[in-house]
Amino acid sequence: MIPGREIYLKLENLQPIGSFKLRGALNAMRAADPGTLKEVSGPPAPATWRRGGLGSTPAGIKCTVVVPDNAATAKLNAITELGASIIKIHPAEWFDLVLHRHQYPGLSGPFIHPASDRRVMAGQGTIGLR
Repeated sequence: MIPGREIYLKLENLQPIGSFKLRGALNAMRAADPGTLKEVSGPPAPATWRRGGLGSTPAGIKCTVVVPDNAATAKLNAITELGASIIKIHPAEWFDLVLHRHQYPGLSGPFIHPASDRRVMAGQGTIGLR
């Protein structure tokens, strides 16, 4: 404690998924054309697509997470618990998708990358505005 000073905490761990990352996914979805946004997709990252599932399902947007076929069961369960569907692919194909292609065949919605999508970065940065 600092005498005579107030300390404010932003408890992002109280968000529904326990992380600030919900902000980024929702911002990326809000940035898309609402009249045409029916589906989003992307790769998993810690808490990243749990947020996508949470943000998309109530809005009626289909969320598909493309994962390496050796992904941990706990991570897969966390993704599906929030309404997202999963496509499993070979790890080499997954790395190519994440690093280069940024779109998976058959998925029509925007691919939201958890680390290099500027809409995600901007949304996560909103924590500093409060």
